[in-house]
Amino acid sequence: MSTENEIRDRLKSSLDKLTKLKATQLTREDTLGPQLCFRAGIPFFERTLAVYRQLANTDLSRVPSAYLEIAANHAEESVNLFDQIEAFDPHGIDRPEQLRNLLINDVRDAHPKLYEDLSVLLIPGRGHGERIARSSNPLGGFLLVALIAGAVIVGYHYSIYDGLIRELQDLVHGAMKSG
Repeated sequence: MSTENEIRDRLKSSLDKLTKLKATQLTREDTLGPQLCFRAGIPFFERTLAVYRQLANTDLSRVPSAYLEIAANHAEESVNLFDQIEAFDPHGIDRPEQLRNLLINDVRDAHPKLYEDLSVLLIPGRGHGERIARSSNPLGGFLLVALIAGAVIVGYHYSIYDGLIRELQDLVHGAMKSG
C-alpha cells in the first residue's frame, strides 16, 4: 500500500508530463506521413489533456489519498497511452493503421471513466471557491434548464456526427489506398 506522499508524487510526476504534452505534437504527421499520422485523434487527445491541465491547476492539498490514488492511476494510464503513441513505429507491422486506430480509440474510450472519476476533484465542494448568486426569479431557473437541455442535445448530436465523420474518413483512406 502506498503512502499519501508516494501517491502525491506519482500524481505530480504524471501531471507534469501530461501538462507539457500538446495534442498537435502527438499527431506525428512529420514522421508518419498523412496516411498513418494520429491527426484523427486530436479531439480526443485535447479533451483528455484538458482534464489533466484542469486537475494540475486544482488545489489537491485536502483531497483524501484514496481519490488521489484513483487520479494517479488514471494519469499513469494516460501517460502510458501517449508514450505508446509517441513510440508508434509502423515498420514491420502488417496493418499499422489498425494499431494506430486502436491507440486513438483507447484514448477516446478511456475519457468517460477518467472524467467520471476526476470530475469530483475538479468541482469545488462546499466552502470552496466562489458562491453562485441565486436568483429569486423563476425565469432564471427555466432558462438554466433550457440551456442545459440544449447543451445535452448538441452534445448528443456532436457525438453522432463525430462517429460518422470518423467512419467517412476511414472509408476515404481505404478508398485512397486501394485506388
